[in-house]
This record gives sequence, C-alpha cells and structure tokens, in this order.
Amino acid sequence: MLNWIKRAIYALPFGLKAANEEINSSAVLEDGGVVINDTVSDKSVYKDLLNGEVTQEVEELRYKTYEVAERSKEYNYIGNGVAVKKELRRNNKHIRFTQPNGIIVTGILEELKRIGDYGTEKYNISIEYSRFVRFKVEEFITNADVDISENGTFMTLHFNSRPNPYNPKSMPFINELKKIKEYIGSKYALERSEIANVMTTMSFVTYNATNDYPDMMSYVFVSPELIDYNETSTEVTLKYQWAYYKVTNLKDKFYSATQAKKYEERAKKDTSISMPLNNEKVYCSVCGEEINKMLIGPTDFETNKPICLSCLKKKVDKLKINRNDKDRN
Repeated sequence: MLNWIKRAIYALPFGLKAANEEINSSAVLEDGGVVINDTVSDKSVYKDLLNGEVTQEVEELRYKTYEVAERSKEYNYIGNGVAVKKELRRNNKHIRFTQPNGIIVTGILEELKRIGDYGTEKYNISIEYSRFVRFKVEEFITNADVDISENGTFMTLHFNSRPNPYNPKSMPFINELKKIKEYIGSKYALERSEIANVMTTMSFVTYNATNDYPDMMSYVFVSPELIDYNETSTEVTLKYQWAYYKVTNLKDKFYSATQAKKYEERAKKDTSISMPLNNEKVYCSVCGEEINKMLIGPTDFETNKPICLSCLKKKVDKLKINRNDKDRN
C-alpha cells in the first residue's frame, strides 16, 4: 500500500489523458528524485489531474515538471545549499546512456481503480510483440544500454540470472532465457524462441538515465535483430541491432507559452536584483580583492557576503574534502 501511495503522488504531474501514452514509459519510481515544492494557487488543478482534464494550469504544471527535471541535470549538489554547474559535453553524433527499467503508474484514476488488483503493472520500457508470448520481456529487464552512432543503433538488455522468489514466472523465464545461448547462429531456433526474436518495437521515455542524458526524451526502436548473448554469475545480457529509431523531446511537444513567460520574467527579476550598480565597487569578503563585475560569483553561502569565484572554488573544494573524509570515517 505504501508503494502504491508513493507512485500515486509521483504521478500527479503526469496524470493527463493527452500525454498518457507518452508518459506510460517515463516515470520510474526512484528514491532521491527531484522534488518540486510549489504552491498551486488554483486548487481545481488537482481535480483536473484526477479527471484527466488538460487545463492551462495543468499544462503549466506539466511543462514546469519537464523544465525542472532538465535543469537539475546541469548541476551537482555539494551540500549546505551549494550546487555547482556541471561541464556537460554531449556528443549528438554518438548517443550512449543506460535507462533503468521499473514499474510505473499510468494515471491517478487508473491507480485508484486498481487498488488490490495485482498482475497488471506497466513498466517504463514498453514492448510490442509479433505473436502471443508466454513471457512479457519488459517485466524482467533491469536496464537497457543504448548506443547510437553512424555505425548503427544498438541496445543491450540486462536481466537478472537469479530467480525472484516472489515471482512464479521468474524461474521459467530464466530457463528459457539461458536456452538462447544454444540458439545463437541458428535463425530457425531463434525464431522459435519465446524471447529472442519476438519483439517488433520497444519504447520508453528517458528518466534518471546515466551520462546526464536528458529526461523526457521519448524513444521508439523498430525491428530488432539479436546479435549477441552474454552470461555472468548474476545476469544475462542480450544485444540487439535495430533497423531504425525515432526520438521526440516531450518538453518541446508539451511546451507551455504561459509558463515559459513566467520563467523569463522571473529570470529578468533575479538578474536585476543581483547585478551591482554601475558605480558600485564590490570586494571579496574572503581575500579583499576587488571583484570584476563580469566575474562576480554567488554570495558566500555561510556569511551571505560577496565572494570571488576563486575563493568560492577553494571553499567548495574544501567542502568536498571534508565530505569525503566524513564518508570514509
């Protein structure tokens, strides 16, 4: 019941009919995720979410969720209220990331109707099959490694090789999965497998992916071919090459002009407050040097006084060292 409540609360920003199919594979429930603390002035937005009605307030809330998730990827939280911006270097010609898989919710109304009803869970990774299958592969995938470049579109699927005692299908699935090792090289045997070549499409929306890959990117992969099998003491991996793929940025798809304008106005307000007057000289509260107005860093998080970027960096580095020493102890 506690897990259901957690999933239902997380689903609030996503409980929309218009985005339901897209978000079906977006929200893997993870501890320590981004939390948005905000006051929604119009209480009717909660009713709109529950009823699946897409109002202006709901659109703004949805866009705000995407915006916060995207911005959070750009910073590392150090501690004591300090966040340092990352140096993100993304190579659009070679896309590599790992997408975790897990159970998600489809909407508030659906979850309320499903209280006490088990066995109909939906997963972040969604798969369509070429025929009726005994096993739903998405139930057993733990992670998907995506590797897209000019050499092709590849994905490695990870599965636990140890059975789940709470899932009666787990052991039969693992047994069938390990048979694939014997089928490699035989097209006829692979076609008869209940796992190897039964997929036609796979889709998911990125969330908490590795390599700081943006959230809310909707991927669809089509026509896979199994090219490799590997097995260790803890997992089995299947590597596929896909004929083609399509990606859509949901933040752009569900853009809210009114919410974007609010962000722009807020940014202008913050900038006007933080910038010094033309004739005002600013000095670092640590070293006493005059600070170039174009290089003014944030105020000292302990004293709330001006600090130059050099002294701020030293302070942050010291915090990191102290934090590492504390972790070792």
